[in-house]
Amino acid sequence: MKREWKKIEAFDFKEILFEEYQGIAKITINRPRYRNAFTPRTTWEMSQAFATVARPKT
Repeated sequence: MKREWKKIEAFDFKEILFEEYQGIAKITINRPRYRNAFTPRTTWEMSQAFATVARPKT
């Protein structure tokens, strides 16, 4: 069975992909031109995504 990951639309991230499938979040660094090297923006976007999934669902 192929998983159909869906973009989490609440964010407009530029350097990561933030996706969800059946309650599982996936974060992918998306800077292939620079071999996915981190920038300050990359780490900020990742921290925002981590903070979002760390919050309990209501």
